[in-house]
Amino acid sequence: MREIIAAFVTQFLVKGQFAVLLYFLAVNGWYLVLLVSSLLELRRHMLLIADESRHLLLSSTLSPTISILAPAYNEEATIETSLRALLALHYPSLEVIVISDGSKDRTVQVLIEKFDL
Repeated sequence: MREIIAAFVTQFLVKGQFAVLLYFLAVNGWYLVLLVSSLLELRRHMLLIADESRHLLLSSTLSPTISILAPAYNEEATIETSLRALLALHYPSLEVIVISDGSKDRTVQVLIEKFDL
């Protein structure tokens, strides 16, 4: 009789361990699914918030005027490209000031020709 009870208890404990292991794997698997889905949603939400705040900032009438100073000493070859890149910036109140102090090439003439100064 003692052997039967010992065998029963042993089988019960072995099967109980498997049940606990399966429960552990199921619960932690579900937690992993929730974690991955929440991280994906959090990433999407952060990108949305960043885009909204950028749009709100750029459409605000309270955003300050920004002046960009662009020194151009002997920059005849690249001044047009550089200035077009600066003018293409997306900001509501932006001014670009080109400073050409004594260039020995045609920097100022290129600016006058290309930008109707």
